[in-house]
Amino acid sequence: MTKHLQTWLILLPALLGCLALPGQSGGDCIREVLELERKIEGHDFAQNPRVVFLNYTMRTTDWEESAAVSEVRIYRQQMKVHFFSKQADVFQDEKEVLLVLHDQRTIIRNSLNAEILNAGIATGLAELRAAFLEAGKVVKCAKDPAQAGVKILEVKASEDFHEDLLIESIRYRYDLAKGKILSTFIFYEEDYKVKKIEIAYNELNFNANYEMSQDARKYVLDKNGKPKGKYAGYAVMDNRK
Repeated sequence: MTKHLQTWLILLPALLGCLALPGQSGGDCIREVLELERKIEGHDFAQNPRVVFLNYTMRTTDWEESAAVSEVRIYRQQMKVHFFSKQADVFQDEKEVLLVLHDQRTIIRNSLNAEILNAGIATGLAELRAAFLEAGKVVKCAKDPAQAGVKILEVKASEDFHEDLLIESIRYRYDLAKGKILSTFIFYEEDYKVKKIEIAYNELNFNANYEMSQDARKYVLDKNGKPKGKYAGYAVMDNRK
């Protein structure tokens, strides 16, 4: 597993002079952030027939301060998922997932184990993120002077996470009153090609007006399994079992 992928497993991201929160410890901030994350992860996607929509902007900056920005839109209804970005699109149903890579002009088909995906992965990711925060050192638990009601939590990686992921620290900006995480920053060691990643959460809607077919293939392939529409001419790799 690549370090970049491991990083996203902790996440799917502080201003100097912030004022300390009177009577609040770093542990309090960690509990607040984990509670906000559980708001999403505790959502019962398998049973809820409504479409959940998440929109976020990801900014990746290298050590030469060159930045790449990508906007991501994700729709989910039970086991169905639609993911859209500049780099890739994803269409998933209960049986398979189709990954469309735009630069490579390639469509990759994979079988889907819905039981494992729905039960095991979400729980594992939540536990991994909690382990990172609880094992690390809180270097900031503060109010954001630039925005009323917003708090900042920054956690320096423990030695184990630091060595495995080359992460220096992770910073959260969140609004407890509104019940949402506003943004996540991931700061890397100089040995890694990326300096930092910022994820700004733009919208979370638990009842989006969006229709999703039971068959993910219809969005990408025709009845003969050939790429269609804007994906016409793409190569197809079939990894289904």
